[in-house]
Amino acid sequence: MNVKKLTAAVLLLSATWSLPAARQSSGDRVAAVKTNDGYIVVWNQPGIHFTLELKGKNVSPINSAPAGTIAFNIDGVVLQVQSAAISDFAKNAKKQKLSDQAILEAHRDWESQYQQQAVGTKLNVSSSPQQLSSGSQALLWKFDMPKPKSGEQMYLTTVSGSQVIILNAFVPRKPAESGVQRLLLDTMSTVKPSQRPIDLLKVQQSVRGNSL
Repeated sequence: MNVKKLTAAVLLLSATWSLPAARQSSGDRVAAVKTNDGYIVVWNQPGIHFTLELKGKNVSPINSAPAGTIAFNIDGVVLQVQSAAISDFAKNAKKQKLSDQAILEAHRDWESQYQQQAVGTKLNVSSSPQQLSSGSQALLWKFDMPKPKSGEQMYLTTVSGSQVIILNAFVPRKPAESGVQRLLLDTMSTVKPSQRPIDLLKVQQSVRGNSL
């Protein structure tokens, strides 16, 4: 399961740090390249390769994200990037010819069920279909943090080949909800999928060229 603890997003706020030009995980599967206005995430995982842009006035990487994620503090909002294989939660998706929205709903149910088991209480989950500026389908869903109710968790997901790309953010209070939703939508709209592993060196060179 991708998200290990409901409280992780809150705890991550106190664990920010500065990365060099590119931070690489084991096997160079995930990297974050510093740009003038944030970072470009280079996601090279088995079965899924993409880049996305994180933009803001103050964007800081976080070094204590759960395994299988990369996290950032963007102008005070903790945002995590993850991916999940569709076969993990909808094994017969291809045979059943599920639509992208049906796949995203299956992922929502799978993830929220795990979260309910983790906290031992039923979660009030709400969701709404979205369309990204790229034309791709997405699903926005959220639930209140239980005991104590300190905010809510908000997710935005989209299908990419045999995987689902997941953005997750913590909303500390209701007035901030629309801003966090816009951040998730704007960030997901920058996703550029690739059929093959992305060359990190080329991304770094492109960023340096744009900085000149």
